[in-house]
Amino acid sequence: MSTLAETLKPEYAVALKRIEVDGVAVKDFAAEAGITSNNSAVRVFRAREALRQQVRKSCGTCATHGCVDCTCGAPA
Repeated sequence: MSTLAETLKPEYAVALKRIEVDGVAVKDFAAEAGITSNNSAVRVFRAREALRQQVRKSCGTCATHGCVDCTCGAPA
């Protein structure tokens, strides 16, 4: 995740790292970042969506179909 996360907006990358990797609660991340809990929840939602898009661009078909083996040859 780290390489693709680095391609995201910095605030998205930080949100993902703190919430998804470090296990910080959304409300606690909000306090750290100086934003509201609602804003924090929206930010991490958008960060997940942005990361999902980056995975699709990077991995193509396999990200769409959920394959583990990128040589699966599943149709797009």
